[in-house]
Amino acid sequence: MSTTYAKLVSEIAKHVNALAGATASAAATNYATTPHTTSTIDDVVYPLAFLQDLAINAHGRIALAIASCVNREGIGNHPWRGFFRDKTSNLSHGANLPTTGSTGKNIIGAFGEAYDASDTDQLLTRASVQRISKYKNNSGIYTNNPWLWTISGGQVWHTTTNITIDVCVYERSDQVSAVASGNITVPDVLADLIVAGAVAAATVNGKNLDQAGTFAGYYQAGLAMIAAGSTGIPQLMLGTAA
Repeated sequence: MSTTYAKLVSEIAKHVNALAGATASAAATNYATTPHTTSTIDDVVYPLAFLQDLAINAHGRIALAIASCVNREGIGNHPWRGFFRDKTSNLSHGANLPTTGSTGKNIIGAFGEAYDASDTDQLLTRASVQRISKYKNNSGIYTNNPWLWTISGGQVWHTTTNITIDVCVYERSDQVSAVASGNITVPDVLADLIVAGAVAAATVNGKNLDQAGTFAGYYQAGLAMIAAGSTGIPQLMLGTAA
């Protein structure tokens, strides 16, 4: 969260040889100069805006991997969900699943836990539609509300008046605003993974294919670890191509 996009763009530019400067000293100065301009990164194949877009794209795919990690019940549960956490507005029984959170930003990945809208300490249990329907159709014979919910057919079903659901939200436009001099919005430990994802996508007219393949393997392994619930990343093993 304290790592700047500009620092990562410096690393990406170095890997694809896009830093301006005819001498090592000039290139080193441009590497350390932030925010970047078209004077510090000046390459016809890898212009500054293109490298910034690659960094944003790699960042976004990491955010989606975090948001898509689920437990055995299909509920989003990655420890890093807090970096993108929001909740839905109040949802009645049978309401359509929302596409935006309470802040108006787009929901990404899996839905998280559900809570009673009036008593946010009341956690609901995921159950089948059939079990929920049995309670709704025969609520008079039950002593207590079983506090059940589920998602089916693009709708939410539950046994209370209204619920809210924990979600992750993400807007690319926020990252576009931050890329020049702002910070990444994923844990700092993922900085290398963002660089790898950007370099992996930096292939133009067949250029950089060998290096891109090396970094793509690392990036995909990192995404797989995140999707499996890990808060670590794999070791980057660089071969001669990198």
